Amino acid sequence: MNDVIRLIESRRSIRKFDGRPLPEGMLRELCEVGRLAPSGANLQPLRFITVESEAARASLFAATRWAGYLPDGVGGPDAGEEPMGYIILLADRTVSKMADIDAGLAAGAMMIGALSDGVASCMLAALDREAIARAFPLPEGCEIHSVLAFGYPAMRSEACDCADSIRYFYEGDVLKVPKRALSEVLIGAY
Repeated sequence: MNDVIRLIESRRSIRKFDGRPLPEGMLRELCEVGRLAPSGANLQPLRFITVESEAARASLFAATRWAGYLPDGVGGPDAGEEPMGYIILLADRTVSKMADIDAGLAAGAMMIGALSDGVASCMLAALDREAIARAFPLPEGCEIHSVLAFGYPAMRSEACDCADSIRYFYEGDVLKVPKRALSEVLIGAY
């Protein structure tokens, strides 16, 4: 369990990538991890689209928004720092109205799986969903839940104690991500 805890402690959203290609088949393997994640009532309402080609990545990148807490132009990838692969998470609402919970479970599992191989990630929900649906046809009944971006990190990010704000910020060249203290979130132990 210590290895898993270390991965969870070190997994932060990375928004700048170094341009190295992902291992062949990695996104497919991550979809396998997402497929095996827990699902409410085992309804399995999620579907996935992998995005790997340069043209498809550019199209998807144009429909994403990055690091809303940071000033424009500071938080997201600059030219040459874009993700090297994406997984679009789709929710089939005809299967389950509670697909958001499944999406969170699958995304968490996929991001930890990627990090176990040294690949960083960022979950994006600020999206131009209409543009994405035009570029990547969706199955009937499915809607875009979120997008997972993957690549090798070209920045550092770490958790820090939450003082007055939950907004992430740069301290030098390290993105600091405030987290509430355990004493604040653990409200009972019986």
